[in-house]
Amino acid sequence: MTEDTGQKMLSLEDIREQIDKTDKAILELLAQRSRLVSSVAEAKAQSGDSRILRPAREIVQMRRFLTWFKECELDMPVSGFSAIWREIIAASVSQQTPLQVLHLSETLTTARERFGNAAEYKLIDNPNDALGELDANANTIAVLPLENTNWWENLPEGVTVFAALPYLSQARKADIKSLCVGCIAIEPSGEDVTLLSCPIEGFPADSKDAHILTSSDTHHLIMVEGFMNTDRIGEVVGSFGSLEIMDSLLVGEKS
Repeated sequence: MTEDTGQKMLSLEDIREQIDKTDKAILELLAQRSRLVSSVAEAKAQSGDSRILRPAREIVQMRRFLTWFKECELDMPVSGFSAIWREIIAASVSQQTPLQVLHLSETLTTARERFGNAAEYKLIDNPNDALGELDANANTIAVLPLENTNWWENLPEGVTVFAALPYLSQARKADIKSLCVGCIAIEPSGEDVTLLSCPIEGFPADSKDAHILTSSDTHHLIMVEGFMNTDRIGEVVGSFGSLEIMDSLLVGEKS
């Protein structure tokens, strides 16, 4: 018996038997989820909704998962649990439509952490080549680095930044190493940041409203808290004097 509960301790054999039963239940639930995902794909086809990725929905799910994990006070590292959850989501995405992820050598690891092993990965020599291969149906996306590059100055029309990586380290701007881009419709998730391109000349050095992520010779890539709707863009432009805004709203998740 244990001191705290007075209950009889399970033998190792009994524990393993319960683990096997739990594993079977997990597999049955995964099978049920897979069938539901197939139903989602059919419903999308009927409604004309061809979107593969819904970053806002995914990040909301991830926040719920992290809240659940914290409340359970489990011994397993959160990185292990989150990896399992991400693979389930990624497999569901690929079950509907194969996803191709373009990457540079330095962004492959974080790309796999976000989009899972079910996606197809293609090595690209430079960010501009990746931007040229993005398609309007969002079957192809790219994970591009922030350091020593200025690809973000010339995004093709319809291309947005929809996430920042590493996945679980986005609360501080210093942790952001790469950005995910594609022809993805941006939706608010409740806790967002917006990215804007701003001319270096005239940018207030003591601004408390924006954080500089990286810079080119002529522009800063800045991060502003919150989902940037049209009205709020006007407010930021007014406070900074002159902002050169990219073709689309660029919103990255903040966990």
